[in-house]
Amino acid sequence: MDKKQENFNKIYTAPYTDKYGVLHGHCLFVAIALFGTQYGVDAPAETNPDPLGLNAKGKDRRYTGYLGVSEECHYSAYQKAVSNIMPTELNKLGLFVSGHQAERSLRGGLIGFGYNEMTKESDYKENSVNYIHQMELSANHKGMHIKGHSDFTFIDKKRKLISIKETKYTGNLPHQEKDFWTIAKEIAIDKNIKIDESMNDAQLVKWIQGNGGTIANPSFMGQIKQVLRQMWLAKKQYPDYEVKGSVVHIARDFSCSRDYAVEYNEELLNIALEEKLELWNSIQNKEEPKNVTIKGYCHMCEYRDECPTMKKSQMVLPGDIEEQVANQYNFRVANKKTNDSKKGTDENIKALLKATGVNNAEGEMFNVQYVDVKGGEYIAASEVKIRDNNLYKELTEKNLVKRVKSYDYIKVTKKSKNK
Repeated sequence: MDKKQENFNKIYTAPYTDKYGVLHGHCLFVAIALFGTQYGVDAPAETNPDPLGLNAKGKDRRYTGYLGVSEECHYSAYQKAVSNIMPTELNKLGLFVSGHQAERSLRGGLIGFGYNEMTKESDYKENSVNYIHQMELSANHKGMHIKGHSDFTFIDKKRKLISIKETKYTGNLPHQEKDFWTIAKEIAIDKNIKIDESMNDAQLVKWIQGNGGTIANPSFMGQIKQVLRQMWLAKKQYPDYEVKGSVVHIARDFSCSRDYAVEYNEELLNIALEEKLELWNSIQNKEEPKNVTIKGYCHMCEYRDECPTMKKSQMVLPGDIEEQVANQYNFRVANKKTNDSKKGTDENIKALLKATGVNNAEGEMFNVQYVDVKGGEYIAASEVKIRDNNLYKELTEKNLVKRVKSYDYIKVTKKSKNK
């Protein structure tokens, strides 16, 4: 046994492992990478000058030449396809940069631990754990060219096994281990009710919540579909291999992580591919896509000011945003915090409401109000006068005042069931 593996096994033994296989708060993949960072290996820097494929031409240009596997807004993608100008929000670039830096840290840890990072398959080493970072996979589907770059693709030639790990960096790690359709079908069976299979993700979230189900992470469905597309591409390229996939959630401060396995589901895969095909056809036919839904990064979108969906959603709370509001509300109730408490306010919800210009939004279960309190200066005159009349006179004469900073918060009100 390798000395590093032996040292790792001494530290991460059964008493430190919970029922999810989590070691000291981390999944095995991230635990090994973090353990390996102490061996001082730095992963090589990225050499691709255009990682998003926005400046290339012809078949190498994203959106017009191919579509990526990740979940993305159809309106934004369409605008980037028909435009020669690629505007990019600095906040969004910041997220990309932090993600790339985090991946580089993981790569350095895996290499330090003794894993073999390949740039091509001929770099494969027997008796080693082999992986490719940002491995490119591509295929055609009904005339659409689709291309994916997997964060970490592990290849085991002996067992004929490929394992894809898509890493996501987040502020919290909600336990969400099932895709939305699985949750919905379990509810339908339990309550003997029917499901409208034409629902999009936002409608499905609302349906689940309305029928007593819970969703910890509204973005999780899109992440599952991304990995399913990657798994499909891998199966196309390696038909004789078993392909596995997972979504790895990592806290931005690397304090904890979870590895959620994604089961290969043909039904959900078809939905995921058809969604991409709808976008592809819109671009090829130069027709703006329809049925665009609000997503988690709308407040950072370069096209938010002109997006019809953003403008249209000013009085109606979108289903996926309402799900986040519900989680926020339930957290506050459980922790005995008031609805208008500044603490615990979900900054993502606040940013989305600010971006859409919504101050008051109504959903099926909740009403949401964005409250922006401007700072200022004042004297609590009546209270001071009651307590000390002489002090009141002094404060008034010297014009001594209290200064209050500006602040804002989200006020959530649960709607009455009788309405």
